[in-house]
Amino acid sequence: MPTSASDLIVPHPPEGPPCGPGGPTLELKEMLYPGGKPPHRSAIVDVRVRNPLASPVWLLYDVGGGLPSVINAVTVSRTSPAPGTEVWSFAGDDVFKALRLPPGADLVLRELELNSDSTEEPFVITFATSITISDRPAESWAGRAGLSPASGDFTLTRPVRELEKKIDGTAAEPIAVRILCVKRFDADDPVSR
Repeated sequence: MPTSASDLIVPHPPEGPPCGPGGPTLELKEMLYPGGKPPHRSAIVDVRVRNPLASPVWLLYDVGGGLPSVINAVTVSRTSPAPGTEVWSFAGDDVFKALRLPPGADLVLRELELNSDSTEEPFVITFATSITISDRPAESWAGRAGLSPASGDFTLTRPVRELEKKIDGTAAEPIAVRILCVKRFDADDPVSR
């Protein structure tokens, strides 16, 4: 757990302890590899995620080469059919997508798109306790709670844009992620065989 303000600045790529008992969990259901031009690789996964904690957590995915240190746009989209879940996209000096999971969440998420800029590094999904933009919680900065339902089965491809907030001109604002734990996996995981 971070202990000082300097610990909140996200390293590239995201680092943190592995996810373990008592915290959020991620169970890989299926993994497909559509390929990519080396060294870039991509995968599409179906997962079951649970948040047994008493507070919301963020699930960050599609982190590619790392998490941004600054952003200039946040988009919140909704999957369909209703009720759907909100998918957050953060864009700046790098990009990632996220879902905000409520306490007690137990969800199946289909077609999470993952990218890696290395042929040797595993794919990464990160759980975080907070995301802040210019020292404000992302949900406050965007003016939206953005919590997923506590249960359900959601396909994350082709969500419908509901909100886009951009920073004016060429400016950018600092983003910080308080990482709770990191899940790494690759082609040698049993589910991908």
